[in-house]
Parts: sequence; structure tokens; C-alpha cells
Amino acid sequence: MKTLLAVLLISFLTCNLAYSVPIRDSVGAGINDGDSTDLGFDNAGPTMELGDDATPVNAQTYLRFPDVQIPNGATINSAIISVFANDAYTSTLNTKIYAVDADDQAAFSQASDFALTKTSASVDWDPGDWVAFTFYSTSDISTVVKEIVDRGGWNTGNAIVLLILNAASAGTTTRRIRSFDLGGTIESSKLIVDYTAAAAGAGWAGQVVRVIQ
Repeated sequence: MKTLLAVLLISFLTCNLAYSVPIRDSVGAGINDGDSTDLGFDNAGPTMELGDDATPVNAQTYLRFPDVQIPNGATINSAIISVFANDAYTSTLNTKIYAVDADDQAAFSQASDFALTKTSASVDWDPGDWVAFTFYSTSDISTVVKEIVDRGGWNTGNAIVLLILNAASAGTTTRRIRSFDLGGTIESSKLIVDYTAAAAGAGWAGQVVRVIQ
């Protein structure tokens, strides 16, 4: 019996246990979200534009999540961005979501930052009608997040900058989402990811945790 218990204990301490971990990360500060349109670059306004309207035209929005608690090489089971609608809309928006292809991207400070190298992975997001003052989720962006956390220089706690770019919207197809400057922690954009990591070290590795910034 003692021998059997010893074998079981050694097996428990040395095995690799895979476990699913949900995280929820906020942009956390006003500098970490903003947009660029024909009216210029803005990372201090109350809202960000998506899509295209007569004024502004061809909006580009960035969302920086500064403390993403995902280990290098993790399997991304699901990933979405949750945004808060500032107004009601009754048209279909056409956007494409990328990430900046970097290990630990700093916040944007000028319109030219939107020209930084993007991930090869991208996801279409084409939301329909919106009700004001409501959270909406993007399409699943697991492939985009996976490309970043697989980078050789990625470490747990690094920053990801996600881009929501106008795709085919034109004329009067637009959205406004709340920025951190207006929405604070509650109504600013969130990155919500469920990932699986293999615990290579000894000891219990089956704890599921939730990290909220």
C-alpha cells in the first residue's frame, strides 16, 4: 500500500496538467485607446469611431491591453473584445480586426502608429443593429491573439494592441464606442480570453483563476 501511494504521489507531482483559464483585461487608462480619422488622431476623447461616415471618414481604432496574463505558447480556446455602444445604430458595419505584431507594444501617440506591422491573422467583424448603452462582442479573435502569444519574445503580463479597422463600410455606416476617458473601468473595452496551458513544473496545476485589471 505504501509503495502504491508513493507511486501515485510521484506521478501527481511530475505530471503535466492542462487547465482552462479565463482572463478579462481592461484597457486600464485613457492613453490605451484611441482612434484616427480624417479629423486627426485622438486618444483623449470620450468615444472612438468605427467604420466610415461623411465626417469622420475611414476610422481606425486601437485598443491596448497592458497586462495580458497569458503564458507564451498557450492554446487560445476563445477570445473576444467587448465594447460599449455609445449610441443606437441600424446599419451593418464592416470591419477587420488585427493586432500589432509586437512582443509588448506601447500605446499609440500618433496616426502613423497605425502603419506598424500587423499580424498575418485577421478576423472580420460585421455587427448589425446596436442599442445604445449596451455591450457588444466582436467575432472570435483567437487566431489573432494566438499569433502574438506564440512570438518568441512574448511573456506573461505583456501588452497587446488590437486594431479595429474599417473594411468595406462607406457613407453613413459608423459606430461610436466608449473610451476609458468616458467609460472608466466599467464601460471601457475588455479583452476576454479563455486559454489552456500545460503546467510543466511539479505540484498542483489545476487551479482555474480569473484576472481582472
